[in-house]
Amino acid sequence: MKEEKNLKKHSNKVAISIAVVLLLAGGGLYAAKEGGWLPDSPAIAHATSAPEKQCEQQVAFRAGNPEAVAKNETVYVKLQPDGQVKDTTVVNWLHFSGQVPSDFDDPIKLDRPQALNGPFKVRVGSEGIYLSGIEADAKNVFYSGHTAQPLPVEVQIRYYLNGQPIEAAKLHGKSGEVKMEVQVHNRTGRNAVLAGNGDYASQKTLYTPFVTMVSLDLPVEKFSEVDPGEGSITVLGETMKASWLLFPYPDATATLTMKAENFSLTGVSLMAQPQMPPLPEVTGAEKLMEMDKGLEEMDHALAQVEQGSQELVGGQSRLQAGLGTIKNGLNKLVALHQGQEKVLQGVLGIHNLIIESVKPLADNPMLAERAKPLLAALEQEQQLLSALANGGRVQDHDLPPLSAGQAGLEQAAGGIDQLSQGVQASQEGAQKLQNGVASIRSQGVAPMRAGVQASIQELNAGQAQITWMEQAVKDYTSFLGKPKGVKSQVQFVMQTEEI
Repeated sequence: MKEEKNLKKHSNKVAISIAVVLLLAGGGLYAAKEGGWLPDSPAIAHATSAPEKQCEQQVAFRAGNPEAVAKNETVYVKLQPDGQVKDTTVVNWLHFSGQVPSDFDDPIKLDRPQALNGPFKVRVGSEGIYLSGIEADAKNVFYSGHTAQPLPVEVQIRYYLNGQPIEAAKLHGKSGEVKMEVQVHNRTGRNAVLAGNGDYASQKTLYTPFVTMVSLDLPVEKFSEVDPGEGSITVLGETMKASWLLFPYPDATATLTMKAENFSLTGVSLMAQPQMPPLPEVTGAEKLMEMDKGLEEMDHALAQVEQGSQELVGGQSRLQAGLGTIKNGLNKLVALHQGQEKVLQGVLGIHNLIIESVKPLADNPMLAERAKPLLAALEQEQQLLSALANGGRVQDHDLPPLSAGQAGLEQAAGGIDQLSQGVQASQEGAQKLQNGVASIRSQGVAPMRAGVQASIQELNAGQAQITWMEQAVKDYTSFLGKPKGVKSQVQFVMQTEEI
């Protein structure tokens, strides 16, 4: 009994410490998707499998109502020096805000349950734990028991002496360079499908987020040159306190190196509870959708140019049949070239705006993997468009400037004798123009749109993952279970044996 009360007092102190840390930590998310097929248009992603709720059963209260009861589970875990579980004790705190029932049923499984305050009785029944003889003024009831149920987080601690692995028991009394690795593994993984409209789907393993505080005390007379890695050191008198804040998803490791004289350790303390990690906000989907719309409009304009080029080729072939229609045809071709040049200049302007919009995404670490290939494709597309406007080489074909075709048509219009030769040259140029535009659409705009749509889907899937994780944290309110309708919360306090 005395040991349980002391353990509870220690939990309260740790809980206050970690609450301060959590208040200082921000919130957000970065999420990534593991593949998936992209539909023709962006779709809003959502998680199709929800987190499983913890055990919650309907029981009959002999007095009072479940809404007037709050339950707090503190799970105390004794660990071996390597992190293996030695014993798990669960302390349940029941707070009654209304009428206090004389009897209370808690639908959980515990071994060797016992009352921690008051004269009430605790016994094991077929459907859980039964409390009887609760006094009417007992607003707070504490009882405990033991369980072998696996924990949601698993701890593994490794020790090294002078660079070589060593068992914890053999490390006692040794001197030299010591390294410790405290690895925390999240065991709550469940398969979920992050899906959107259409055929897009991405299956991932998602976890209920757990924040884990790791700490240990190091006497200054035994330890020096202490390096906690990504943790922190606080000096309290003659003791250095090393601490880490971990978010295992599914794994996180606290690493400590130091020089030791006559090594001994009072133990490693850990506290874990369901909590969203501090992650950056997911933004950018709306801008990407605007970009996708712009690419769609550009593709439509290029399709019109391609169709016009096809018509141009056919018209120039017919011009060879008779001199009577050649002059009218040439006038049409000149006008068409002028329109094409205006369209192309407009396309070049839109393209420059798109490149400038994508560059910030390529500098964003969250989107760099998708954005950089997209930016490279845009720049290649820019070269193709420039070659189309000003002349150049495209796919082993020399593409003349658009003005060259127009100049040829104007020269052909100036003399009937040179008409046939001019029409032939213009026809070849129009064919190259058609091929170039088709190449731009298939090799530039199409993959560019696919990349933008993939980024939109990825962002939407990330938002769906945030929603799933938030719901998982909200649902994880109990380790062993609770009565239907009772509000509850849970925390895990772990301590290794001394070395």
